[in-house]
Amino acid sequence: MDQIDLVNILYEKQEGRVTKIHLNEILDQLFQVLGESLREGKEIQIHDFGSFSTPEYIYKPISTIIQEKSK
Repeated sequence: MDQIDLVNILYEKQEGRVTKIHLNEILDQLFQVLGESLREGKEIQIHDFGSFSTPEYIYKPISTIIQEKSK
């Protein structure tokens, strides 16, 4: 499913009360806000849908990784 599919489903559920153009703009803004929040390290929780977050990576210098592998 892609954004076009979502727009079409929402359009049908709204029975034409909202244009597909407006629905597409709303989804664009929604995805933009979600993306910005995740880039800022925030967790997103949507009731009855799920939670989204970006994992925190522990960065090691390459020399440490090479030493660990050679043991």
